[in-house]
Amino acid sequence: MSKQKKGSFFRDVIVVGFALFSMFFGAGNVIFPPYLGMESGQQWLAGFSAYYIADIGLALLGMFALLRVGSSEAVLHRAGRVPAEILMCAIILCIGPMVAIPRTSASTYEMAIAPNLPGVSPILFSILFFAVILALCIKESAVVDIVGKILTPLLLVGLFAIILKGIFSPLGDIASAPQIANVTVTGIKSGYQTMDALAALPFGIIVLQSVTDKGYTGGKSKFRIVGGGAVLAGALLLAVYMGLAYLGATVSSQYTGAVGRAELIMAIVEALLGKGGMIIFGTVVGLACVTTAIALTKLDVLSSMKEIPVITGYTLDGVQVPSFDPLSDLDRVEPVVTMLPGWQKDISGCKSWDELHRELELVEPSAILTDGDDYGCNEEMQAAYGSLLRPMDAYKAYEPAELVNRIQPEELMVLMFTSGTTGRSKGVMLCERNFFAVMPHHVRVGQRFCQLKNDPDLLVSHMTLLPMFHLGAFGCLFTWAWMGWAQNLGSLRSFYKDLKRMPSQAMAAVPVLVQSIHHDLMTGKQDKLGDLWALNCMSAMFDPQTLMDLHDHGMVISQLYGSTETTGGGLINFAEDAKHIGSIGKDDGHCEIKLENGELCMRGGDVMLGYYKDPEGTAEVVDAEGWFHTGDLARVDEDGYYFLTGRKKNVIILGSGENVSPEELEGLLAKCPAVKECLVKEKGKKICAVVCCKEADQQTVRDFITETNRTLPLYKRMSAVEFSAQPLPRNAMGKLMR
Repeated sequence: MSKQKKGSFFRDVIVVGFALFSMFFGAGNVIFPPYLGMESGQQWLAGFSAYYIADIGLALLGMFALLRVGSSEAVLHRAGRVPAEILMCAIILCIGPMVAIPRTSASTYEMAIAPNLPGVSPILFSILFFAVILALCIKESAVVDIVGKILTPLLLVGLFAIILKGIFSPLGDIASAPQIANVTVTGIKSGYQTMDALAALPFGIIVLQSVTDKGYTGGKSKFRIVGGGAVLAGALLLAVYMGLAYLGATVSSQYTGAVGRAELIMAIVEALLGKGGMIIFGTVVGLACVTTAIALTKLDVLSSMKEIPVITGYTLDGVQVPSFDPLSDLDRVEPVVTMLPGWQKDISGCKSWDELHRELELVEPSAILTDGDDYGCNEEMQAAYGSLLRPMDAYKAYEPAELVNRIQPEELMVLMFTSGTTGRSKGVMLCERNFFAVMPHHVRVGQRFCQLKNDPDLLVSHMTLLPMFHLGAFGCLFTWAWMGWAQNLGSLRSFYKDLKRMPSQAMAAVPVLVQSIHHDLMTGKQDKLGDLWALNCMSAMFDPQTLMDLHDHGMVISQLYGSTETTGGGLINFAEDAKHIGSIGKDDGHCEIKLENGELCMRGGDVMLGYYKDPEGTAEVVDAEGWFHTGDLARVDEDGYYFLTGRKKNVIILGSGENVSPEELEGLLAKCPAVKECLVKEKGKKICAVVCCKEADQQTVRDFITETNRTLPLYKRMSAVEFSAQPLPRNAMGKLMR
């Protein structure tokens, strides 16, 4: 390890350690140790030791268990799946919205705000408190850095200022006899009441994700950095807790169990540092609660954003009150928690505002139909196009328009946008002629289903999960209406739920869905698919073995090739033999097909009019003779079947002049069972594989790449690999982003 890397590593260990310290050190951790020290007297060290073991000892065990197996599920599921789910839900609820999250705001107000700023409204403070927490948590990858680099050092300075003053200027003699019967048992109970043992797994997940984002993807490197951080956090907590317990022991002759926990620590601070010390203490408590709230909010709120718990008031003995005395009323006060709505829509498969705004500006719409849901850009949409927005069913309020001018077959009928995987999306102009030209080609799929079932009047329920701005979904409406079949519109994210709710026999399937269905069939989970028996695999390079496995398990496979520029038309492959199942099909004569320097080209009635307001872009892909250059590289075998070999724009051109198709290598990688998703790209003059897999499977993938490389020419070998525990980024069409 280089000196620079060593320096960076140790800095990251310190940041992680500080972050873990702050996550575990909340308001409860401020008040429990001094009170235990006061109760224990001369036995304060024994009480503190029991407290520390039950608190941080158990928490560190949970952290290292998580590091050992890689996930909270792997830790908890050893008790069985159902008990694990119940336990995890209970943990999340206890350390989150039901107890801990509201307590961070209440404790800050009671011990930091009310004593120093008595006129501040608790409701207003709670709103401001959680607004700050939310703002600090929005950027997920920065949570650990914010806590570890900024908040924790400030917290430690305040804590040690109080502790050191108490050590060098003790407030009194330590009582010889404890005030409680069993110091050890009380210490264990107090340590467990902090709920740090429960929070270990969820907090560990946050830290593991953060170090992964920093580039520590190997199992050993993660263990070293998180393990080192956990040890550092444990040492810091040891020093702080011992100091606080000692402070409590120094007043054991002055106070009894009648004093409240919060009252005791505030009295100690005021005696040590005076009124100015109360400000320091308030800052310490506030920072402790903020850091803990950040971790809990990141875990409980931002993970789903269904609802956000906010303290909107307080009750004293069951009666709501505008304020209360934090010293005398603390034990009788309960916060009133209101669940405010959060972000409830999944926007991962939607277009960004930049994409949407550019496309809308390009087409200059007269009206925009919206379903009313907010997909993350509602304010921008309202500001830019508020006067044009209409509900989806707005047409019901109008009488059918009188037909004045019929659109001619060669005039613009529909404007569809490309996916934009290799550049900015373009508006594809399609006319009536395009749709009439391609429809008999697409209907061949339905006619084949009828032939297979020997039923010319067969009625099939077809499902598409593609968004309606995708030509595949738009074309399905025409195709299956032509056949007289039902068209079910679902969502890729809720595929199984939609399939159960809308039973379907056939489906238009994209690669990620084909892989999921393949996994179900190969693992004996065919019941999840209901009546599904036919897959229309659309416009991609599919692994032939995967398709053959689907066929062997009773699935009827059709592979369709086309593009937005060709109205979805091109080639269809119905072959299900081992030789041809990976093909995109044969020329069926509905349009002209040729290969030009390895690039697939098409000409005919289904080729677009051109790109909207982009004649230069049109000229780049449609030549003077009307041939559309698809950008896809292909080969044709002796039987006339075409096979995709890659994308022209994706080809990696090495310094030696050799061309490498990333799609070819991705197809090889996909054969490794441990690989969930993969991309191949050029990085630093090397061919690099980007792989999504479980951390425990990384070495398996490395070994697979090594073995695969031995079968490849030297110039095609993958010499670098990057791992991701998270799914690789996709665009709104569901295609992987390069």
